[in-house]
Amino acid sequence: MKIKEVEELLSISRSNIRFYEKEGLLKVERQNNNYREYNEKDIEMLKKILILRKLGFTIEEIKDLQEEKSDFHIVTRANVERLEKQIECLKGALEINKSLLKNNISYKEINQEELWDEIIKVENKGQKFVDICKDYLNFEKEMFSSTLKYFGFNFKKINKKYGLIFALILLFSFLTIRGIVQMTLWDKTFVEGFGSPLLIFIIASIIVTPIFLINKKHPKVASIISGLLLVLIVLFLALIVLTLLIGLFATIFS
Repeated sequence: MKIKEVEELLSISRSNIRFYEKEGLLKVERQNNNYREYNEKDIEMLKKILILRKLGFTIEEIKDLQEEKSDFHIVTRANVERLEKQIECLKGALEINKSLLKNNISYKEINQEELWDEIIKVENKGQKFVDICKDYLNFEKEMFSSTLKYFGFNFKKINKKYGLIFALILLFSFLTIRGIVQMTLWDKTFVEGFGSPLLIFIIASIIVTPIFLINKKHPKVASIISGLLLVLIVLFLALIVLTLLIGLFATIFS
């Protein structure tokens, strides 16, 4: 069975399969044509890996179990304790959500100050809430992917299909080719072709990140800033067009 068939059979991406192979959890023999062929034994092993990962076992724990370095019952007990701690961490969020439902609070009726104080109070007692840091990371990933897509490179799609390392290798190859093309065909420097997508991403992050962070606590303020920024961009573009038109007319009538 080819890797594409395994993807369809188990609803898992090839990047995940490659990752388990790289970590040594799954050992698949190569055929004479150097392609991996997944037999029934490989599929069963992969299913077991997926089951354990979905149950919360770590890669290291699965590896130790495969190599018979750990007792399954001991590892399972440790996993149960870990899961219970994770559940305990989210009890604060769960209880406040239940309270909102019980009191039939609508979105417009949310008392920000009261809830904020309650969350801080619960957090000070040691309980935790959903990790909001991931919002920012996802935001940066989306911005990075959008920047590269503007230059004709779909980083997000490649990363999802083939994995991060392969996507990064292709990205640097793409940027290197851009740099060489810019240098040879358009009489620009290699750095301009290679670094321009990254430079645009950095500039966009510097401009947009503060707005994103402000939006978390003050959506109205962020909306006003976004509107002003949009107006400034439109005026800037209009100024460029006007300058080009003036230069064009000056050339025609001179």
